[in-house]
Amino acid sequence: MIFSHASHDSLTQFEDPVGRAAGLAPDAPAIIHPEGALSYNDLDRFVDGTASAVAARTDASRAGLVPARTWESVVLVLALLRAHRTACLISSRWPRAAVERAVRLVGAAALVTGPDTAGSLVRKGRAGVHNPLAADMPATIVYTTGSTGEPKAALHSMGNLLYSAHGANKAVRLHPGDRWLLTLPLYHVGGLGVVFRCVASGAAVVVARRGSTIGALLRGHRCTHVSLVATQLLRLLREDDRPAPDSLKAMIVGGSGIPQSLLQEAYARGYPVCTTYGLTEMTSQVATLAPGAQPDRLCTAGKVLPYRSVRIGPRGEIQVKGRVLFMGYVTKKGLHRSVDAEGWFTTGDLGCMDADGYLHVRGRTDNMFVSGGENIVPEEIEQALCAISGVERAIVVPVPDETFAARPVAFVAGRNDWPALACALEKRLPRFKIPAFCAWPAAVPYQGIKVSRAALKKLALSKAVPQCSSPKRDYRA
Repeated sequence: MIFSHASHDSLTQFEDPVGRAAGLAPDAPAIIHPEGALSYNDLDRFVDGTASAVAARTDASRAGLVPARTWESVVLVLALLRAHRTACLISSRWPRAAVERAVRLVGAAALVTGPDTAGSLVRKGRAGVHNPLAADMPATIVYTTGSTGEPKAALHSMGNLLYSAHGANKAVRLHPGDRWLLTLPLYHVGGLGVVFRCVASGAAVVVARRGSTIGALLRGHRCTHVSLVATQLLRLLREDDRPAPDSLKAMIVGGSGIPQSLLQEAYARGYPVCTTYGLTEMTSQVATLAPGAQPDRLCTAGKVLPYRSVRIGPRGEIQVKGRVLFMGYVTKKGLHRSVDAEGWFTTGDLGCMDADGYLHVRGRTDNMFVSGGENIVPEEIEQALCAISGVERAIVVPVPDETFAARPVAFVAGRNDWPALACALEKRLPRFKIPAFCAWPAAVPYQGIKVSRAALKKLALSKAVPQCSSPKRDYRA
């Protein structure tokens, strides 16, 4: 069965989104930043002047950027599109050698390689008539983190970006005067999506000073919307024990498996939690839970958004297509799209749809492993652990075992009474899924915005990790 919320409209070109917003509400705030604010008229002029500076700097069709979370970087990304350049957005966490490899892979000019160089290009120009942007114009390249190996360079069109924004805004309403706190990096589709959702609706992006807590920023700027991953949600709830600010209309929570205990705690404190499922190849969100949904729906990723279609493959894998599906991976041999004969992209995620059309995401196929002849999906164990009182985070990884080929080991935050946890799990899971345990590391390894399972597996095998044990077995790492 196909779950589709696709529209039949198929535009071949779009009005310049910044120019359109400036024409409708020139004095409305577009970007709020630590030094002040830019109206949409200001933003339009900065995008115009910066686009001219980009054109004077390079005639390359692709420009490599390492964007900081600053208003200048937002301007630069929008200016590249107006200058008909493809913005290749590279993680600021990568070492210089990795940045250079990423630029070479896509044949881009290294326009900006650090946050200090963005300001040299940003300048004011003129507001005026804007040329339309073709829907199939290559717009951005975002490097996916992947589960293992080198990141892939995913190419999005202008149509991908704007259809993604319009579809998301139909599910989680965004209006002029609303303020979306930018907490995710611009080199990730989650952060990029916030910018385009705001520009498409005339809302403001709040680019805050680093070092402030999320709770303080939400209250200080009277934000109406925010997007968080699990680590940020946990930090918010622990750093600020007050009820949710009354200005907040929607809190989008996604990026990886979110502990149900955190979601329920946030909901109980009045946060308008909207769980979501998305991926780089679908230009961010695929399904999202609408604000105001019943709390029992927090275990789902919500319903399929407009301009997207979802089906469950024969092996339980989530498959997707629609107007937001990327153009393909940029490789040295050309563009590789990775879809089947009907245009479906297989995500590698396991899931199902319930009778009411809500998407449930079970885990990743490449995380699954075999222990004693049984398939183990780590996310199932993680969800069971996070349902136990006091457990804040849990990640399960396989470790080699002479008898069973592999055994699950769980890194757990919030509790360290392993025998009690194991006993609690035995009421929820079969015995072969009961893991050995490790304490949550003081320095959590990340791959992009997700915890690195590969790094945790190495940590579990290192001599630095103490004995992991449960009442039923012992495993020495």
